[in-house]
Amino acid sequence: MSTADAGLSARAAQVLYAYAKAFPEPDGDVRALAYFEATMFDAGARTRLVIGQYHDSMREVDGQLRFSHKRIRVERVVAIPSGTGEYAGVTPISAEMTTR
Repeated sequence: MSTADAGLSARAAQVLYAYAKAFPEPDGDVRALAYFEATMFDAGARTRLVIGQYHDSMREVDGQLRFSHKRIRVERVVAIPSGTGEYAGVTPISAEMTTR
């Protein structure tokens, strides 16, 4: 389900890709596998971590790889409470202590 399907819209997102691997498919395409973690900053101060995998097929066209099939599998969505600029239970350090 996309954010549009769920009636949500993200103001911004940061995506981390890890462990990208490519291998040939029987029809000549190249399959790319990558894990991702996307941090979605939604309107209303909501934040979500979306964790999953890409399984993309690519085909060479005019010397460049082009997507022939895009697959995204979301494995987990974690809602994170919004942060504040206030300290809770931590005594701030004075300016004199930080200039040593």
